Amino acid sequence: MKTIWIGLIFLVSLWGNEGGPKYGLSEEYFSSELECWEYFDNHLSFKLIKEHKHNFYDINSKVKNYEILEVGKAWVSCKNISPVNHEHDHDHEHNH
Repeated sequence: MKTIWIGLIFLVSLWGNEGGPKYGLSEEYFSSELECWEYFDNHLSFKLIKEHKHNFYDINSKVKNYEILEVGKAWVSCKNISPVNHEHDHDHEHNH
């Protein structure tokens, strides 16, 4: 099974968009968590401001705050979105 990681990017523009929204959401896709973080950490326009080892919603996912040249700020998280075999996943069973 192919592993798929998504880099979720929440953008906040410091300048706005000619009266348009100052916020945005984007994503990038990767084959590993390492590849995902290397993309953002080594991007020429991204400067790491702060790394949070986990977030309050998903304590296993870190969030990094970057300053992006000529854009503003971004909060990024890399998440595994590969299909999982729920047949043996008892931790996520729900009774309705």
